[in-house]
Amino acid sequence: MKNMKKALIMAIGGAALMGAAGAQAASISQVGSNPFTFVGSTVLNQTGLPSITCTLSLTGNVTSGGGAVTVDVTSGSVSGGFGCSAVELEFPWTATTTTAAAAGEDTAVTFDGVIVYTTLFGKQYCGSSSGNSVDAVFNNGSVALNAAASQFSFNTNVGSNCTVNGTLTGQNFPTQDVDLLP
Repeated sequence: MKNMKKALIMAIGGAALMGAAGAQAASISQVGSNPFTFVGSTVLNQTGLPSITCTLSLTGNVTSGGGAVTVDVTSGSVSGGFGCSAVELEFPWTATTTTAAAAGEDTAVTFDGVIVYTTLFGKQYCGSSSGNSVDAVFNNGSVALNAAASQFSFNTNVGSNCTVNGTLTGQNFPTQDVDLLP
C-alpha cells in the first residue's frame, strides 16, 4: 500500500511537471493565411519634435513551430495628418515567443530590428540606425478562439529618444485572424 501511494504521488507529480512544461510552448490558431495586416492609430514622440499622431499599418507572417510563435513584419506604412509622411520605417522586424497567456489575456512580445526615423529636419533616427528592440503586447481580442480581431499594443520606447503609443487591430476579421495559444 505504501509503495502504491508513492507511485501515485510520483505519477501525479510527473503529470504536473509535464503539464507545466507543455504550458511553456506557444502555438497559433489561425483563420485565413499569411500575410496578416494590423492597423491602428499611434502617437510617435521624438525628442525635440512635436508629437505625431498617425495611422500605422504593419504586414507580415505569423508562423508556429517547435513550441515557438514567430511574427515577421515584412512591410508597413505610416499615413495621416501633419508629419506622418515624414515618418519612415525599415524592415524586417521579428518577434518570437515561446509562451502565451490564456485566451483574452495579454502576452508580452519584443520586436527586434525595428528601424524608425523622421525626415522633418533631416534624417533623425529613433534610437539605433541598425535596429532597436521594441516591446509590445499581443491580445487575442476575446476569450473564445478567433472570435474577435487580435491586437498588438505599443506603449514603449524606440531607442532612447522616441516613444510610440497605440493599438493595431488585425484586419479582414472574421475571414482572417490569428490567436496565440499556450
